[in-house]
Amino acid sequence: MQSEPLIMIEPPVGMATQSSGAMKIDLQPPPFSDVHEGPEYSNTSVTIELNNNTRIKGKLVQFNVATETISILEPRATTQTDIDMSSIKFLRLEKPYQLMLASNNTEEKIKGLDVDTAARSFEVFFKDRTEITGKTYGSRNDKNGVHFYEQTKIGRKWRYCTHLFVSKAAIESNAIGGQIGDLLVQEKQISQEALSTALEEQQTERSRTIGEYLVSQKIVDADELEGALSRQKNMPNLKLGEILLSEDLVTEAQLDEALKEQKKKRKSALGEILVNSGVIAKHEIQQSLAKKLGIPFVNLREFIVEPEVIRVLTAATAYKHKVVPLYVYEGKIVVAIANPMDWQVTDALSFNINKYVEPVMASPEDINWALQFYYSSEDIESTIADFDGEVEGEDEDDSYDETLFSAAETAL
Repeated sequence: MQSEPLIMIEPPVGMATQSSGAMKIDLQPPPFSDVHEGPEYSNTSVTIELNNNTRIKGKLVQFNVATETISILEPRATTQTDIDMSSIKFLRLEKPYQLMLASNNTEEKIKGLDVDTAARSFEVFFKDRTEITGKTYGSRNDKNGVHFYEQTKIGRKWRYCTHLFVSKAAIESNAIGGQIGDLLVQEKQISQEALSTALEEQQTERSRTIGEYLVSQKIVDADELEGALSRQKNMPNLKLGEILLSEDLVTEAQLDEALKEQKKKRKSALGEILVNSGVIAKHEIQQSLAKKLGIPFVNLREFIVEPEVIRVLTAATAYKHKVVPLYVYEGKIVVAIANPMDWQVTDALSFNINKYVEPVMASPEDINWALQFYYSSEDIESTIADFDGEVEGEDEDDSYDETLFSAAETAL
């Protein structure tokens, strides 16, 4: 961006530090916002609420995603206090970010990327029955939780927000933006009647879920299923089947049989119902989800990517993760991905290229087109060989990213 922020950008998760014992602060400002001033992270004042509802204050020394550790220096203390992220409910930085109300010459506008930085409503419901609600200027996910940027006030020239980190271990559920169906109606992409019909069909087909089938077939018991579902809420990028497999609650054969039965009984999400009924296209669902979450949606067929940016990612890496690099600014790289909420992909990319990754959304079809357009035939051939021909054989038009449609409904 042309306007340089005054805050310090720390290395992303997984990057090497100058020394193995160096303290890391893996925090970032609000996505795609012009920051005039904000917390410098190191030694900034923070408030932490623990799971037992005890609050402690101090100066931030470390926020290390990889080690899942927060370190602070409490008032009058001579040694730092180390806190496991799983033992906290939330952390707030006391100094707010000062954001520009509008930006006339940002890199995004020069590139033609439609960035909507308006605040979105958010809700966090904790396992102890407490909650936090408000508005946020974007959000970020990592393996330990969710980062919100709480709107505090809006002035004539500036808007202000506070960095709030909510620990995944403490979350029962959380949501950003309104209901995806209502948003589709507001955008006049579907009618209220079509939405009502789809919702009725969804409820009918959900009369017997995959979970109920697994219990009825005595593959898992009710308590095991409830526990898996609860943990799934805190890992929105994983499907229920993957959760059950990871916890050794089912075998792959049992899950396959359950999925076959599920296909006879129900479809899995409102998004799929709308698409399958011909009411709306899959990419329109994506665009509405992007707007709901405040994540830019990019048309890759119209977006011009410079050759030096493409070279930041090898063809093998780009094809493996199904991402397209768009541009670099302030030590970050903006990449297009079908599901920008998949923090595992962005973390892997950050580690590989030594840059913080800022994801935007694009359709799977556009991503496949861009990969073949920007990478040479030699790159593509070697990549396809590496993946045993799987890349070429995938049919994106007939497949669904179930995590994306799930995200549209759960707002995560």
